[in-house]
Amino acid sequence: DRETFYARFHTAKLAGVVAGQDHTNVATVNGQGLNTGTKVSDSDPYNAKVRAAAPAVSIVKKDAAGNDANLPSEAVNLSKTGGVTSIVLTVTNVGSEGIVNLSVADSTTAGSGVVRDLVCTFPDGKKGLTWAGELAVGASFTCQGVLADVVANKPHTNVSTVNGEGVYSGEKVTDSDSYNAKVVGLPSTGASVLGIMTVAFALLLIGAVMTRRRSVREV
Repeated sequence: DRETFYARFHTAKLAGVVAGQDHTNVATVNGQGLNTGTKVSDSDPYNAKVRAAAPAVSIVKKDAAGNDANLPSEAVNLSKTGGVTSIVLTVTNVGSEGIVNLSVADSTTAGSGVVRDLVCTFPDGKKGLTWAGELAVGASFTCQGVLADVVANKPHTNVSTVNGEGVYSGEKVTDSDSYNAKVVGLPSTGASVLGIMTVAFALLLIGAVMTRRRSVREV
């Protein structure tokens, strides 16, 4: 005798698995033999889990020479370049969830310098300072700008910031990185200039007195 086997496939969608909780569901089929009436049954479990959302983002800012200069004590001397340098920002998804609604900004917190023409190139080729995303886990993009107008004797600090949110959790994420620079030059304060003028006047006065004494002696 030849036996014939029949199979039917059914599909379903699993939803509502909560982050941080283990999930198990069991599919069961019941029936009975067509001729014998014998009851039959079978089951098969399925297990799943969703890792707890942990979105995180990182931003790192360096200059054209690769200087990080996070602290004022690490300020880069821009005297030879006239207080100008290019700036590169690298934004990376360092969490376990994709990030959306990203924005990048830079602000000066000390000194007179400012970052100009800042623009980011996102993974899909778009450019700007805001991006809908998604920035995948481990992915990154860069932004470039020019720091200018750093002047003598006014230490400069600017801070770059990135903001976003987890694609599933909606959790807000942010990170910042600072860059410090300086230009070394002659004193420019009023007190310093007055001091120099006072010394010069004193030298002129001493010269005049010595000249008068020499004239008196000759007479």
